[in-house]
Amino acid sequence: ESKDATRDVVEAADSGTVDVDYRSEPDLGQSDALNRALSRADGDWIGWLNADEFYLRGAFQEVTQAVSSHPDADVIFGDSVLVDEGGRYLRRLPSHAPSRAVLRWAGCYISSCAVFVRSEVLREMGWDTGLRRIMDWDLWLRLEANGANFRYIPTSLAAFRVHDAQVTHSPASLEPEEFRRFFVKHGIPE
Repeated sequence: ESKDATRDVVEAADSGTVDVDYRSEPDLGQSDALNRALSRADGDWIGWLNADEFYLRGAFQEVTQAVSSHPDADVIFGDSVLVDEGGRYLRRLPSHAPSRAVLRWAGCYISSCAVFVRSEVLREMGWDTGLRRIMDWDLWLRLEANGANFRYIPTSLAAFRVHDAQVTHSPASLEPEEFRRFFVKHGIPE
């Protein structure tokens, strides 16, 4: 259950123009929470933000245009930016055209906050609840292995807030066992 100001942010956003379905309940971690949200979602495309992320102005227009231009796309992703705790720009995290080799052998270059996935494709996969830190990388590899068509749009879609208290900033989040299981699952030598 969230202990931050999420409820206040959601109540402010739920204005009649935007319909927010907010739930705060015990779960088995982030992947479980994402799977629960996915089971309630009814859109054709799914995007999600973690607590330290937000969409940039114009992101939805860019994605709408990409969906129209690439009707065969299953995954649309763009660039993201890093911001500090106050939301001030630090640097851009550019991505690039889809590359199975880079994704598999060099690491996860796709920022989850800058991704939209066709819901029917995402529902077939969902998130692996056994992964705490690299569930997005796992999802991209599984989608790619199942033939999902990835499309990159060279524009910044979302921001990721960097601060000392986030899960991915903590050395404790670098669980060697999680990485070992991940590498075995995807046949990647350590």
